[in-house]
Amino acid sequence: MRIVDLLERSYLLYKNKLAVFVFDEEEIKYSDLRNRSISLANSLKLRGIKKNDRIILLADNSSVYFYLSFACSYLGASLVPLNTGLSQIERDYIISNAEPALIVVDKNNKNNIKKVKYNCDVLFTDKSIYSKYLNSNYSENILYDSRESDINLIIYTSGTTGKPKGVCLSQKALYYNAMTACISQNLNHSDKFLSMTPLYHASAGVRIFTMIIDGQTHYVMNHFDPNKVIEHFYNYKLTTTIAVPNQISRILNSKNFDKKMLNSLRFLVYGAAPTNLKLIKKLISYFPNKLCQGYGLTETVSQLTCLTPNDHILYKNNDQILMSVGREISGVKIEIRNNKGKSIFNEVGEICVQTEKIMHGYWQNSKETKKVLDNNWFKTGDLGIKDDNGYIQIVGRSKDMIISGGVNLYPLEIENTLIEYSCISEAAVIGINSDEWGEIPYAFIKLKGTEQFDEMSLKMWLEDRLTKYKIPKFYQIINKFPKTRTGKIMKHKLKILINES
Repeated sequence: MRIVDLLERSYLLYKNKLAVFVFDEEEIKYSDLRNRSISLANSLKLRGIKKNDRIILLADNSSVYFYLSFACSYLGASLVPLNTGLSQIERDYIISNAEPALIVVDKNNKNNIKKVKYNCDVLFTDKSIYSKYLNSNYSENILYDSRESDINLIIYTSGTTGKPKGVCLSQKALYYNAMTACISQNLNHSDKFLSMTPLYHASAGVRIFTMIIDGQTHYVMNHFDPNKVIEHFYNYKLTTTIAVPNQISRILNSKNFDKKMLNSLRFLVYGAAPTNLKLIKKLISYFPNKLCQGYGLTETVSQLTCLTPNDHILYKNNDQILMSVGREISGVKIEIRNNKGKSIFNEVGEICVQTEKIMHGYWQNSKETKKVLDNNWFKTGDLGIKDDNGYIQIVGRSKDMIISGGVNLYPLEIENTLIEYSCISEAAVIGINSDEWGEIPYAFIKLKGTEQFDEMSLKMWLEDRLTKYKIPKFYQIINKFPKTRTGKIMKHKLKILINES
């Protein structure tokens, strides 16, 4: 089944129902979402965009995400949303790697795209031609152009190789994810979902497709504001949302917070970053039967496990269960395997996943794809323990990934940038706990000879090369790194040095 099949069904059943509400911008009925997406698809086709082409989108949260996502679904093309906070170097690498046929840019980001720099066409959404594309060239001949195997979405994640990898998600995978989410989160026709995080993030971006499964309404904030979240829940009777720990803390600590203002809340999905026990218990005190948290990856179209509302009630005094990511959801099989590939329980091993919503592969990176895909199983590289009742604990990340504010950071990318700096000869980055962000990057650096270190100068230099949240918050100068015989830095020993400093 295709994503367009979901949209066609909701269009036939709920033409006049509100599909998307972008605050301070636009309200879109299902009839308009479907018809304008078809018009855009046909207009892009006339412009030369073909099946399997990539379309880069650089934009803040707005209706363009919805129209372009579904236009790609009808075309059989791939949408590649870019993080608007990327540095120019990061952005240029992804655009070069994706080899797009078109770049679509909104007015807030147009200065970051130089038309002559890239070997493709550029479409600005603040031009009249974009509005015309949404309202012309309507033809239903395009309804059957795409296939379920077509790659509908390519999301770039920072890789352990130091370069971002494009995760290719097919229409079939996105469709299957919508179905599993419907079951695990008990989604229903009357749900009103709020997106409060950027739509270029996987967890928010795939919701564009999930929330049309049965004519739901998707509300979208342009940027996160805790007071606005509370206000929107009260005024629009919103029923469900996804939030990272930092957002939840800011909402609960807001002077305007009142539990009664959120009476309409039916289901809160929290996570995407380590959540401390104190915050979880605080949530239980406010919303005891409305909570869900889990574990997921971009490569598996997000959610794989769920700690259910009932789990939060039943195990409210069981810290080990509360700190778990729950159990695998319907449509997902998870095994914890030892280094011989054998499935194990109550022991640490690698988390391996089998599901119909696994990525097709990494864009133009067969080497990395082969490392993680094995006979329809995805080897996550994450370490976990599954108990006899199926509850899974995440105990570490073999890829050294850091999750900060719900965003995945990979130390090697940061380390490779640090050693480009004139006075640094070696660098190692680890994640340390943060009450606000879950984790933040902490850098150990070795200086060249007698070079002097100026932290402020380094941070200014890094701002031109890394996204702000990737820049280490702390630096510790080290004379000699603890290493294995093969020369690999032993990061577990570096954590001891933090405690000693």
